[in-house]
Amino acid sequence: MKYLSERRYLIFVLLSYLIAILIFWDFVVDDAYISFVYSKNLITGNGLTYNGMLVEGYSNFLWTVLIAPFLWFGIDPIIVARTLSILSSILILLMLDDLIKKFLPGISNARIALVLTTVTLCSTISAWTVGGLETIFFAFLVLFFLYVEIGKTRQAGYLSPLIVLMLSFTRPEGAMFFPILIAYRLYCSRRIDRELMLSMFLFILPFSLFLVWRFQTYGYFLPNTAFIKIHTSLWTIGLAFEWLINFFVLRPFFTFVLLVSIGILAIEKKLMDQQWILVLMIVAAFMAFVLYAGRDWMPFHRFLAPLVPIFALIMAKSFHRFQSGVPGIVFIALIGANGLFELYVSTTVYQGQITDFGRYTQGLLDAGTMIKQETDRYSIIAVEDSGALAYSSERTAIDILGLNNEYIAHHPDLDIAEYTLSFDPEIVQLHLERLSSGGFVGSKDSRVSEIIINDPQFLACYYLFEEWLDNPYMPYIFFRSCD
Repeated sequence: MKYLSERRYLIFVLLSYLIAILIFWDFVVDDAYISFVYSKNLITGNGLTYNGMLVEGYSNFLWTVLIAPFLWFGIDPIIVARTLSILSSILILLMLDDLIKKFLPGISNARIALVLTTVTLCSTISAWTVGGLETIFFAFLVLFFLYVEIGKTRQAGYLSPLIVLMLSFTRPEGAMFFPILIAYRLYCSRRIDRELMLSMFLFILPFSLFLVWRFQTYGYFLPNTAFIKIHTSLWTIGLAFEWLINFFVLRPFFTFVLLVSIGILAIEKKLMDQQWILVLMIVAAFMAFVLYAGRDWMPFHRFLAPLVPIFALIMAKSFHRFQSGVPGIVFIALIGANGLFELYVSTTVYQGQITDFGRYTQGLLDAGTMIKQETDRYSIIAVEDSGALAYSSERTAIDILGLNNEYIAHHPDLDIAEYTLSFDPEIVQLHLERLSSGGFVGSKDSRVSEIIINDPQFLACYYLFEEWLDNPYMPYIFFRSCD
């Protein structure tokens, strides 16, 4: 009770968070259902497979395993994912509150509350709280790692490597926290001590066993998605850099306060202090990962969600430095403007994206239910959207983009039409664009749809299901007519 009485301002922070996630409540991505397919197969005794196919098309092992037990009790996976994400967000806010007090003693509660709203109202956080993916859970683990290391408690020696292990199991880039941990410990102690050796052992042994299991199960040390998504070049690095810059350009007030705070830390020569150096190492690691792996095609800068709470921690430095007078009022006004700006953009500019993603994902679920009713259990379908259709249809699916298909992922020069049609799929789902003449062409965002829709065998044997043509949120599906 004393804890709550001293932090009544958190009620205001949580209310702002509730408003933000309600704005994005309709936002659900199809990719979330890819993990749910594997979760469903796990609890039904079919292992971590893609409806019968042995392939690691998910890239969030721990998240997939966490979701699975709830499906056993018939709970909607989106409800589970959102609940875990909301709980993760609340823990993020509580840890961030404590970290600000540790980093910046003497800062007022009112200013802490305002800094925390830069997290709750940020569209990156609110959207991915409800989107269905592991993003916010991963962000929680990142901040938990920082919280434990900065706290330097007795438990840090074994707790930090276990958190790093959870990070590595949740996202492939989580493994980068192991060298961060080692480098930080060496920076602090300047020597390899017993505690460091214990930390290395606690991570290396179980993670090595995990890699052995992955290789024996799937045949590769990396998830199948890595072979599809990561093709680093100067061109992809340039696009990723532009993507990073856009995050800050879209948030001018946020960015200004962040840059001023970094400047203050530099002037005070605190950037190399033990607590701040770890913050900067984490930020640098994520920036490097984005440049290497490439930008994310999904909206709201998903890859940067773990950095939003850390940026807020840095921004608190300006509030700590300017707690009175005109500068203090200016920074309060800037953060207030940032929150209002985020709300304005979320309720106007982003509303179309929120609606489109949510309704299209629901359309895929409805289409999958129809497919389940119209086909037998041994039918094969070919899909571009490989999440909700596979989840609700429960049919063996050929993911023609290759995320859940090992052969496609490892044969980039494959004749995708010939390969896909060799399975004689009962149904093929494609991304199409409708012409003014009434005809269809492959979508500009999908090379494979253009190839398949122009294939002679496809044209001869498949016809478009036309009952949904007036509904922009239903997928384009083709039924097979040839025996």
